[in-house]
Order: sequence, then C-alpha cells, then structure tokens
Amino acid sequence: KPISPEQVKHYFNRNDLQVFTDSVQFQNAVEAHVKSKQVLLLMSSGTFDGIQIDAWGKLLGEKVGLT
Repeated sequence: KPISPEQVKHYFNRNDLQVFTDSVQFQNAVEAHVKSKQVLLLMSSGTFDGIQIDAWGKLLGEKVGLT
C-alpha cells in the first residue's frame, strides 16, 4: 500500500508540504510556480509516474529563459 500524503506530512513534521500522487497535477503545479533564477528539488521514490524528466526539464528551462 502506498504511503499517503498525510503520512508524508506527518513523518516530515510539516503540514505545509505539497504531496502529489498524480503526475499531471504535479507537473501543472510546478509549471505554475516556476520562476527564473530558481532551484527546484524534485524528490520521488520512483520514476515520477513516467514523466519524461529530460524533456520536461528542457521545457522548464525554456520557460524561465535558460535556453
């Protein structure tokens, strides 16, 4: 059984964490908040549910003017 978002918040002792279990919602949230000169730390216990990280990283880079 996968760990729940509530469990993640509990174990990190942080109720302000955003925990995503849906990759599309995760991508949309990141893209809505990404800004220039910003570092993103992405953590996953797996593969981000099939997100093509290289291609998505390039897209995010273009969005903030890195390419």
